[in-house]
Amino acid sequence: NPQPITTNIAVARIPTGLAAGTSLKPYEGERVILFGTAGADWISSPSTVAGRLHVALYETTRQVPVDYVTGNQLDNITAWNAGSTLTASAKGVMQEVPDFPKVFALGERVYGTITIAGSVAYFATAYDKIGDVMAVPASIQGRTYSLNLGTAVSGALTTSFAGTSASYGGVGVYVDKATGAFKGLVTSNPGDMTYTPAASVAAADVASSMLKPALKVNNNQGLAYRLMGWIRRQLR
Repeated sequence: NPQPITTNIAVARIPTGLAAGTSLKPYEGERVILFGTAGADWISSPSTVAGRLHVALYETTRQVPVDYVTGNQLDNITAWNAGSTLTASAKGVMQEVPDFPKVFALGERVYGTITIAGSVAYFATAYDKIGDVMAVPASIQGRTYSLNLGTAVSGALTTSFAGTSASYGGVGVYVDKATGAFKGLVTSNPGDMTYTPAASVAAADVASSMLKPALKVNNNQGLAYRLMGWIRRQLR
């Protein structure tokens, strides 16, 4: 069951004020990374492989320590111990959020681009080898999904949109620049550009897809930060 990473690695911030029982409630305000797997064409029998969508905690305080023992595990209570070095060596330093990864049906594999809008991740899957993502045959079946980081619960992590064609490598998000309001999705399906208006998207996803400064993955956007970036570019 090969699971190569076959999407971009997207970064998002979990919103605050989540309802009790939602999957990401314990990690409010923290950053996560998202990526999908199993979409590579070299997988010999794609119909026997199930793609996965992973959500891992990104904050340094959540990483499994390697060189020194510090911090707590996911429960925020249990301290790491010397054996954690072995854990990091075997499984990596990133900890996955409970309830993830989201495992899809056999043959459905995640590929292309994960797009973050507000606190919602939009991504695509396909049921066969796709070859060139800019020339996907019309015969390839797939789905377009959303994952709302603010409302996801175990057993209902993602929402599937209408349509059964694989897209050209991802989902575009249309936002009104003047108001920050989410307007809809654009998917490049074989033969046409498909526009899904906000009215056709789940109400919770519409509200959560608005642009919000609090959800920036890097909030250090003041004058000093921008000046430092400009100086670095000039010195290259």
